[in-house]
Amino acid sequence: MLFTKPIIGLLVSGFVIAAIGGGMFPLFSYILRKKIDDQVPLTNNSESFNNWLNPPIPVYFQVYVFNYTNSEAIQKNGTNPSVTETGPYTYKEHIEKVDVVLENGTVSYRENKYYIFDREKSAGPESNVVIIPNLPVLTVVNFVRYTNATIKTLVNLLTFMDKPFKTLTVGDIIWGYKDPVIANLAKYIPKSMNVTLPKKFGIFYGKNGTDDGNYIIHSGTKDVNDLGIIKSWNGVSSLPYWNSPYCNMINGSDGTLFSPFKTKDSNIYIFSTDICRSVHATFDKKLTVHDIPVNRYTPPPDLFATGDIEPANKGFCTPNCLPSGLLNVSKCHQDAPIVLSQPHFYQADPAVINNVTGLKPDPEKHSTQLDIEPTTGLGLHLAKRLQINLMIEAIPGITISQQLDKKALPVLWIDENAEVDSETAKKFQDEVGIPMKVMFGVKYGLLSLGGFLVLLALLLLMRNAIVSETKRHGYESI
Repeated sequence: MLFTKPIIGLLVSGFVIAAIGGGMFPLFSYILRKKIDDQVPLTNNSESFNNWLNPPIPVYFQVYVFNYTNSEAIQKNGTNPSVTETGPYTYKEHIEKVDVVLENGTVSYRENKYYIFDREKSAGPESNVVIIPNLPVLTVVNFVRYTNATIKTLVNLLTFMDKPFKTLTVGDIIWGYKDPVIANLAKYIPKSMNVTLPKKFGIFYGKNGTDDGNYIIHSGTKDVNDLGIIKSWNGVSSLPYWNSPYCNMINGSDGTLFSPFKTKDSNIYIFSTDICRSVHATFDKKLTVHDIPVNRYTPPPDLFATGDIEPANKGFCTPNCLPSGLLNVSKCHQDAPIVLSQPHFYQADPAVINNVTGLKPDPEKHSTQLDIEPTTGLGLHLAKRLQINLMIEAIPGITISQQLDKKALPVLWIDENAEVDSETAKKFQDEVGIPMKVMFGVKYGLLSLGGFLVLLALLLLMRNAIVSETKRHGYESI
């Protein structure tokens, strides 16, 4: 007899156990989804809300400055710039959310940022000196490009003895300094030009202890997939800077809060006031942060592609398309000749990189990276990297500009980064990681056990069949 009671018992037990294991897939998925729906949204006094108000992950703002080693040669014969990188100059970034209001599925807030210099994590003191493009004077020169000959003559007289490159301390470049030439120019710039010259000039002058506007984001209480998505910024849901509705869209979060359940097919959308636009990142690879599996998302190669290559980007051409890798943001920075890129012109047109000697683009060092735990959407390592460049060209009648071709001159790049510490990672493992592993272990263990029992029953059936067939042939031979 092939089917004995033990074999039938094994088959039935195997199928039942496997069915229970299979049934746990939707059950555990429901439990996990319900837990995340309850705990991840921003609700008053919830842990997620408190962590959003006071992030447990330390944030650092690191600045790398380019030192021009051949400024004299550039001024004399317009040779290509040669630079060396100095840095990082590291600042501990303290974030304070103010004017927070939770209402009807949204959160309204402002975010003040304070920067405290960290000498131990820096390459040197802020008093280190470098040679960089003369930002304030070249910026003002750019303002008078299309003015009448009288104003140009006046500006030329006031800037004639100045130089297109200047020796400054790192602290002055970052936080600002008083420039006597700018002070003189401020007296004579006509009000009709609608240009306000600041008392100090620095890349991040006026940014310490201030916010970049009022945000209203979705709290995730109505739909967890909308968590962190910006509803409006400074009262608007689209931007006024660019030449198409697509380019003016405000998409995604501010880059610190992400919705759960990310996959390889997920696109991460971020709106950044630093670059006056929204950007997106796509799946790059899987890795771990403190032994926690994460998905890394990075900007795709066509993100800053010229409009001639990526038609959707034509709206960013103001007024003309720049080479791939460059973004002209002068319209949202008071017409200052500022062009943004990824550090070391990573992913830019090779001609842009070759215009400056000393640059070494490296995806690991210079790409923006978002390492996100896919189930919860928690960012465990975030690195926003951006380079600030000056785009200037020779202007007729302005002596200081005569040896400058129209090319992007790198000034500095920033790495604003945060990574979960070991204590926070352990807490995440205890509260989320281990329970998830147990759930997966139970359901896959039951499936494996059920499959093993069914396979064992089938092997016993085969053995019985072989024995039975052997006996039958044995009787026939007698």
